[in-house]
Amino acid sequence: MGSGTTSKQIDVETDCRLVGYGGMLLEALVAVVALSTLMVLPLGDASLGLGPDRIYAAGLARFVERFGINPEIARNFALLAFATFIYDTLDVTTRLGRYMLQELTGWTGVKSGMVTTLLTLALPAVFVTIRIVDVSGNPVPAWKMFWTIFGTSNQLLAGLTLLGLTVWLKERGGRVWLVTALPMVFMMAMTLWALGRTIAPWAATLFTRPHWETIPVVAVVLSGLAVLLIVDSVRIVNKKQRIPQ
Repeated sequence: MGSGTTSKQIDVETDCRLVGYGGMLLEALVAVVALSTLMVLPLGDASLGLGPDRIYAAGLARFVERFGINPEIARNFALLAFATFIYDTLDVTTRLGRYMLQELTGWTGVKSGMVTTLLTLALPAVFVTIRIVDVSGNPVPAWKMFWTIFGTSNQLLAGLTLLGLTVWLKERGGRVWLVTALPMVFMMAMTLWALGRTIAPWAATLFTRPHWETIPVVAVVLSGLAVLLIVDSVRIVNKKQRIPQ
């Protein structure tokens, strides 16, 4: 570390790492609980015909009932948590989209915030309002169409975050970078493999029946961006460029 680094700065950096690592473990626990809520529902259960929020709530209620917790309280809490998660996700993605548009365009001011917010919301608004049908011609909710790619892109974001942290820690020296590098390799391998599984069926039919499918195309874009970031990270590490502290 540089000579100007104080013990207080070191403590702050350590705390940030612990918070980030704890957040990653908590996220993994939430994923395990979410899977458990589906695994405890037997085949043919009436709850499986409900919406995703009701399925999650019913599964969680049955899951925590085994620990002596009132299932009705758990069901209501799960519905609240599910709704909060959705609204919070919409809020965060809209804000981040607006910030990126303002950064790319250089627009500033109150009017800029309004315009970039509307532009950010325009694309999802199109997909929510259009009529989507399956191969049998039956209408399909837009969320069900994008749900598969959402799970992959969410975990890909975690992998890219770990990738950035790994490069930063590697440039600072020491072996602490392995703490983020090992889970990063696993996350990137799994998400890119999942994206490949999404692309493969569509790509196999392109030569015989060229057609457009939104989810595979989005998967191609995500895969390309992820590979570019991986290549850029490797280039930075190989050139031993120092990242400012």
